[in-house]
Amino acid sequence: MLYAKPNSGIGFPGALELITECKKSGLKVAVASSADRIKVDANLAAAGLSLSMFDAIVSADAFENLKPAPDIFIAASKILNVPPSECLVIEDALAGVQAAQAAQMR
Repeated sequence: MLYAKPNSGIGFPGALELITECKKSGLKVAVASSADRIKVDANLAAAGLSLSMFDAIVSADAFENLKPAPDIFIAASKILNVPPSECLVIEDALAGVQAAQAAQMR
């Protein structure tokens, strides 16, 4: 299987800056992905995002119900110890938006 190379520039412009500003402001930041952990780690590296930037990384490996089911987002909120109603989700796919809504997150 092939994955993107580290720092290959995939990802959305401004993602690093947004995460950095969130962390500076004392917010907790998580990745909650329907991909397996190997792919999540590879994609973060390719986007130039260090694993240490995140307070939680939740991947599909431990879940039977993936997005649009809310399970992954709910697990992330529990790990962060932040109620779902206080979570803000930034998504790139309709299934993720549906999962966030099902988890009662903004």
